[in-house]
Amino acid sequence: MNSREAQSILNGIAEKHAPTKRKKSTRQQVRDARQELLSEILSELRDKKRSIPKEWERGFMSAMSVVEGKK
Repeated sequence: MNSREAQSILNGIAEKHAPTKRKKSTRQQVRDARQELLSEILSELRDKKRSIPKEWERGFMSAMSVVEGKK
C-alpha cells in the first residue's frame, strides 16, 4: 500500500465520522449577503471620499449615513 492509498482510506474514514454541518436557512443566507454587500458599499464610499470635490462632501456623508443606518 502506498501513501496515496493510505491517505485516501484515512480521508474516507474522516469524512464518514465528521460531524454534520448545519445548513444555513435561506433567510440567514439573505441576511449575511445583505450585510456583506452593505460593508462592501461602505468600504467603496470611504475609498471614494478622498477624491471627491469639496462641494459634494455633505451629500456624500449623507449617503454614507443612510447606508450605515441600513446596517
